[in-house]
Amino acid sequence: MEYPGIVFILNGGGERYGKRVAWNSKSGDADVAFEAVSPGEYTLSALGEQDRYIASISCGDVNLLRDRLMVGGGVAPCSIEAVVRDDFASVTASLSPEAIVRMTAAGVKQSGVFLIPLDNVLQQPAIGTVLLNLGSLQMKVIPGRYLAFVSEDRNLAWYEPEVQRHLLASGRVVTLAPGESHTLILDWLPQLNESGL
Repeated sequence: MEYPGIVFILNGGGERYGKRVAWNSKSGDADVAFEAVSPGEYTLSALGEQDRYIASISCGDVNLLRDRLMVGGGVAPCSIEAVVRDDFASVTASLSPEAIVRMTAAGVKQSGVFLIPLDNVLQQPAIGTVLLNLGSLQMKVIPGRYLAFVSEDRNLAWYEPEVQRHLLASGRVVTLAPGESHTLILDWLPQLNESGL
């Protein structure tokens, strides 16, 4: 029998600090705790185990998918609560006819498909490769709001405001509900690939 679990990862602080603690549903309501944490600002992330994802994680009123965790300095302690789910969304990303023509003319045979999470800054983008001769790609993703686009550049600074403004003008924003399947028809824009962002 499978037991859903979470690995919590705490990084940051005034001194170098990186620690993991794990929780598994088999152990019931047992708490897990980080020990000897110095005062400072931390990023708390969590990984779902056994094909599950973290739908939300908070500490009091603080949304830890978006904000940093403050420790010490008169900050009241709070319990961290996480919601674990298994109803991933899925996306079929297809190249538009225009994208196929442009890529063929440019001699490009494959390109990256990117889904950048817009509401969860701790979540890494979902990245896949679409081949010109196939024209589509299936991706399993955590439900949420994403910016989707096709680009050859895998080193874009996703969360820099100037980069996001440029990408928003070139890509498509899609909101994926839990368990939802969605098809995206995406263009391939040379100016995005040549932008140097």
